[in-house]
Amino acid sequence: MLLLIPSVLIPIIYLYGKQFGLSDFQTSLLFSIYSIAQFFATPVIGKLSNCLGRKPLLIISLAVNVLANLIAGTATTAVILFIARILDEITGKNASVAQAIISDVTIPEKCAQGFVIYGAALGLGFVLNPVTSLLA
Repeated sequence: MLLLIPSVLIPIIYLYGKQFGLSDFQTSLLFSIYSIAQFFATPVIGKLSNCLGRKPLLIISLAVNVLANLIAGTATTAVILFIARILDEITGKNASVAQAIISDVTIPEKCAQGFVIYGAALGLGFVLNPVTSLLA
């Protein structure tokens, strides 16, 4: 479930931008900084998961993911919000670790099914999380 938290912020990023007086470009950058950080973090996290082990890294990344989202939720300036979004993605990039765990624990004949279930859960989270965040 914590793998899907970033989608909770999607509907309110524009509101954060307005609250902190960001331009449209800066608000777009706030939205896209997550993907930019993901681009750089994924290979590093993959290498760390091979060195440290997948489960410890998944636990660490989930804990930092929660911390980064708490920082984002209580941010008082745009700079803190940007830092929280970057921290969330750099250390919270747990989707690749979760996929590696699926491939490690699933027999080869059922591996595709495991990835389909994971993808369906991820997609469902991206549909339900924004709705949930707007209702709260």
